[in-house]
Amino acid sequence: MLLQLSVSNPSMPPPHSESIVNRVMNKLSPLHDKIYCALSGSAADAQAMADMVSYQLQLHSIEMGEAPRVCSAATMVRNISYKHKEELSAHLIVAGWDRRKGGQV
Repeated sequence: MLLQLSVSNPSMPPPHSESIVNRVMNKLSPLHDKIYCALSGSAADAQAMADMVSYQLQLHSIEMGEAPRVCSAATMVRNISYKHKEELSAHLIVAGWDRRKGGQV
């Protein structure tokens, strides 16, 4: 599965742009072996959320004895986002591959 993100020249902001780009942080973060997420919003919040989901997926994988499903990762992201909606300023897009449904976003 290919996830494509547009990249622009960081020294030249696009016209009428009001966003600040973090040039150091990787915008794709692995959640598990074949599951990744695209991060947006506050870099610290997005990375913290990705780390929480990654940890929970590790535990889930051990308990189930198999690789986690993409929908499980997306559900964990949704639950964490909702639970901490007042404190976090981040959004994640989950994509990956699992045995049951193949590639998913």
